[in-house]
Amino acid sequence: WRIYGGRGIELAGFLAGLVNSSVAITELANRNREAGGKMTHLVYRGAMLATAAMLLRNAVLLGIFALPVLQAAALPFALMAITSIGLAFVRWRVNGESVPSGTLAIRMTLPFALGPTLRFGLIFMLLRIAGALGQMLLGKSGFLAVSVISGFVSSASAVASAATLASQGLVTPEVAGMGAVLASFASSLVHLPLIARVAANRELTRRMAQAVLLTLAIGAAGTILQTQLAGWLAR
Repeated sequence: WRIYGGRGIELAGFLAGLVNSSVAITELANRNREAGGKMTHLVYRGAMLATAAMLLRNAVLLGIFALPVLQAAALPFALMAITSIGLAFVRWRVNGESVPSGTLAIRMTLPFALGPTLRFGLIFMLLRIAGALGQMLLGKSGFLAVSVISGFVSSASAVASAATLASQGLVTPEVAGMGAVLASFASSLVHLPLIARVAANRELTRRMAQAVLLTLAIGAAGTILQTQLAGWLAR
C-alpha cells in the first residue's frame, strides 16, 4: 500500500486473502473508514479479490490433503472463484459516470493491531475445541455443523480438517467436500457484517452484499450440479 497507494489495494486484498480473508477485509474496511470513504470502490475490489483468494486457497488445500475431496467439490469452488474475480472488476457508476481505480495516497502507521489479533486467536482456539467435541458426539451432522462454525473464523482450518478426515477414511470425500464448501460459504457470509460494522459505509455494504450473495447462489447451484453429475456417473 505504501509503495503503490490505491493501485496496490487489489493486490494487497488478494495476498492477504490467502492467509485470512476475514481479517483482510476487516483491515480494508478500517482503512476506508480512516480515509473518510474515499477508498470505497478500491476496498470493494480488494474485498472481492480477498474472497476469491480464500476460495482458491481452500481448493488448493483440498488438493494437497485429499485430491478426491477436491474432485468432489471442484465445480462449486471454481464457479465461486470465477464469479468473485469477475465481480471485483465490474466498474462502479456514480451519477452515471464510471469510477476509475486511480491512485490514492494512504497513510499507514502500524500494519495491524495486536489486540484484535489476540482476540482472534482466542476465538479460533475455542471454536477448534468445540469443533472436535461436536464431531465426536454428532458424527456426520456434527462434522457439517462444525465446518460451518469453523468457517466463520477460519475456513482454511475447516477445509484442512475435512480433507484430513477423508484421507483417514472417517468421512467420505463427498461429505468432506460438502463440509469444505459450507465452510467457504460461512467465511464469505461473515464478510458482510464485518464490512457493515467496520467501514460504516452503506454503499460499500450494499455492493458487497449483492456480490457475495450472487457468488454463494452460483456456488450452491454448482454444488447441486456436481452432486447430480456424481450420481449419474455412479450409475
